[in-house]
Amino acid sequence: MASEHDVAKHFTRKKKFAQAEDQHMKQAGTRGSLTRIAKAHGESPLEFARSHTHDPNPLIREKSLFAANMNKGR
Repeated sequence: MASEHDVAKHFTRKKKFAQAEDQHMKQAGTRGSLTRIAKAHGESPLEFARSHTHDPNPLIREKSLFAANMNKGR
């Protein structure tokens, strides 16, 4: 059974990963690209991500999987 310390450590690690990835996307200029695609289809980014995790286009699939995994539990 995981202790409280282990659980807190896990969430801290996930938060640091998300911050680092956000910085990477900002530098690469890809921040918000899934949102633009989703709005063009008339969906929210999270709805679009969840419905396109098996898209044949590898770029959309990768963005959708990342968004869906980062927003688990929402």
